[in-house]
Amino acid sequence: MLRTPRVARAARRAADRYLGGVTLEQAVATIDRLHKYGFATAIDSFGEAVTDRERVEQAVARYLRANRELAHLRAPVNVWVDLSNLGLDRRSGGSKPPGCATNSPKPG
Repeated sequence: MLRTPRVARAARRAADRYLGGVTLEQAVATIDRLHKYGFATAIDSFGEAVTDRERVEQAVARYLRANRELAHLRAPVNVWVDLSNLGLDRRSGGSKPPGCATNSPKPG
């Protein structure tokens, strides 16, 4: 649905006031600026219900890169992780999406 340019632009305009940037660099700059004013911050990498292994690996790489970049800031930043963005969505009627079993922690 958001793939059509018109809908994507409208969604982006509605969300802009809540987003610190489109790129990690923009988000880190916004977070750094907010910290200077005493605000607590959080960051997320959008994505949901990812089942394709390549997209899961890209999401993991984004989270790892964000954590490396955020480690340089003075104040802590909450990093929100959507487990379904990492191929860990188990809500599909008991069956696991491809990669879910590989990415899931083993019990015990």
